[in-house]
Amino acid sequence: MGVRTSVRCVIAAVVVSVLFFASACNAQGDFKFRIVQVAPTYPELAAYIEVLDADGALVSGLEPKDLVATLDGKPVTVSSFAPDDGGAAFVFLVDISRSLRASHIVQVRKVLSEWIDAMGPQDRAAIVTFGETVKLLSDYTDSKEDLKKIAGSLEAQDQLTLLHQAIIYGLELGRRADPDLAARRSLVVISDGMDDSRGSATKDEVLRRLAEEPLPIYAVGFYVPPMNETKKRGLETLGEFARASGGEIFVAEEDSLADAFRKAMSRARATYKAVLDASSFEADGQPHRISFVLQVDDRLYRESRDVRLIDLRLVPGMAPAPPASPEEVSAPQAEAPKLQPNGSAAKPASKKRSSLPSVPLLMAIAALIAVLALLFLISKRRSRSVEEGESHISTDPTQAPSSTTAKGVRLRLTVVKGAEASKDYDIEVAPAVTIGRLPRDNVVVIKGDAGVSGRHCEIFLEDGRLYVRDLNSTNGTFVNGIAIKKPQPLDDSDTLLLGRTELRVSLPKEVV
Repeated sequence: MGVRTSVRCVIAAVVVSVLFFASACNAQGDFKFRIVQVAPTYPELAAYIEVLDADGALVSGLEPKDLVATLDGKPVTVSSFAPDDGGAAFVFLVDISRSLRASHIVQVRKVLSEWIDAMGPQDRAAIVTFGETVKLLSDYTDSKEDLKKIAGSLEAQDQLTLLHQAIIYGLELGRRADPDLAARRSLVVISDGMDDSRGSATKDEVLRRLAEEPLPIYAVGFYVPPMNETKKRGLETLGEFARASGGEIFVAEEDSLADAFRKAMSRARATYKAVLDASSFEADGQPHRISFVLQVDDRLYRESRDVRLIDLRLVPGMAPAPPASPEEVSAPQAEAPKLQPNGSAAKPASKKRSSLPSVPLLMAIAALIAVLALLFLISKRRSRSVEEGESHISTDPTQAPSSTTAKGVRLRLTVVKGAEASKDYDIEVAPAVTIGRLPRDNVVVIKGDAGVSGRHCEIFLEDGRLYVRDLNSTNGTFVNGIAIKKPQPLDDSDTLLLGRTELRVSLPKEVV
């Protein structure tokens, strides 16, 4: 009897556990809770969060009391939590390789125009195409007419595809800090997921960028039936990018591209916006762990992400110029000569000269003669003084006047974090060196970091002291985690943060 009772108890416990586990799984499956983007609008943080039901629709009725937030494990105040009705900045990345059929490109033009028509007054959009090159066809604008004109002119014409480079370029556009751009950002990628161009960025580089500073990618993946392993791998890669970014992929066949695009448009809008007070934390530019717990009835949903705390008010170049296109920029042309009514080039008008010099000219000549005469007399007096005083000059080397030659200061920059970690740059500052991404413009060239501007910052020598100043870079220069607005003295063991690259300064002992 005791054995039977024990067996029954065990069976009952197992059944209860299974039911509880199934209930928990079902509860977790009711809602989709996910952080899409965290915008560092310090001293506040704006977090965009998906709370979707089983049909993919935004759940309604949630309030700030339903959401608990922590930063590095410390509670932060949620001042508001409601469906986002503000503006957004969209970057459309459109594949123009010939993997798009004529029917594809017709649908792309149509659905892009639909999205543009649906833009609100605070929305902005940019259009980038990629094939054998990556081209910025339109920078951020709210002009629907201009955007639709560009969308209507798209043609599939290139043989190869620079997908990875295009996504990295789109992330740079998405991180712009223009004052008129909304904090909400999204990349909309239309592609088959293939990257077949040599010299392009790698898949791992894209994933690393998305892990460090994610922006949601809503990908519309297409393929031309029948499916094969190559096409499958391309779509899987595109889906991996989308999921790693906090976005989603919508795969379409040839006839359903428009439907997939409309789903992406709907999903990109379906978010809650949570505003958090982060003023008690230091904006040091370093990653911090932000965590959310959403309570709906008796169910809890958890999600975490790393976010960098950056005070954009202190970043030089709050409204930087758009990132340079990867294509070569042509040199500025000389101003064209103005044309005469008959079409010939106009010549400079000739001036008729007088046969006699003017009065002002005669006065200038007289003044010049007087100055030369005065200089001659002064030089004669100085030569006499030198001759008279030569016998009084001591030849004792201990009394010889000291002289200092203008020379630079040598230092070492060590890459602590970044694509070239552990690399040393031994440089001499005399009187200044620049640091940046472009080889032709800098002494120290940072590779593998698109967050570093072409000419990012400058280290210079002044009164025997080393300083660093930002050169109006896109993402600012940080010394020991603090954004600099003016020249900042450099000491031994200081750290410089440029983009995602961190450098440690090592000075010789005589300078320290």
